[in-house]
Amino acid sequence: MPISVKQIIEASGLNNKFSRTVKWGKQIESSSRGIFIISTSEDPNALSPVYESAPIDLNLIDFWIKKAPKMQIDKQPATAEALYKRLESFWLPDETILYIGQNTTNIGFRVIVNRIYNTELGSKMPTTSAYWLKSLSILHQLHVHYISCSHPEDKRDEMLKIFNAQISKKTKKNSKHIDFLNPFANKIVGRGSTKEIGILNYYD
Repeated sequence: MPISVKQIIEASGLNNKFSRTVKWGKQIESSSRGIFIISTSEDPNALSPVYESAPIDLNLIDFWIKKAPKMQIDKQPATAEALYKRLESFWLPDETILYIGQNTTNIGFRVIVNRIYNTELGSKMPTTSAYWLKSLSILHQLHVHYISCSHPEDKRDEMLKIFNAQISKKTKKNSKHIDFLNPFANKIVGRGSTKEIGILNYYD
């Protein structure tokens, strides 16, 4: 069954009372290492809102393809329709968690998350982490939950395994990507392993 932010934090052995939340775009004033989770919900206990189909903005898809004209999908020139369908195929309709990331450096959550905020679709810099979130029409309704911890990369991998293990039978049955059932925007599915997304040259 679906899992909340609080549930996945506590299932990984962390204490949710030490987590904090900001709305997408707001600064995180923390220099700690740790985990951050991007969700449709402000409430870490909530299992809503969810979206039956991916709320992808077609205007952003058009912008993205124009910004990265060499983009390919399955080694063919990308079209807006093909890119939309490929992104939509990774959407999990009953989950609120869209990305699980980690900060392993001393520069802090603020810098790491700002890099995500400030990367435009079609650009490589400052980071391509959580890139697909930028295609969503609900982007500015999202929230960032963060919690300090030691060994954040190990904790991130543990959370991805927990997330994968609890996905609903219905979602598994309907998914075209049974081997990559992780949060929508996680291209990395564990250390040294990435989704086979079939999208190449997606930044200029």
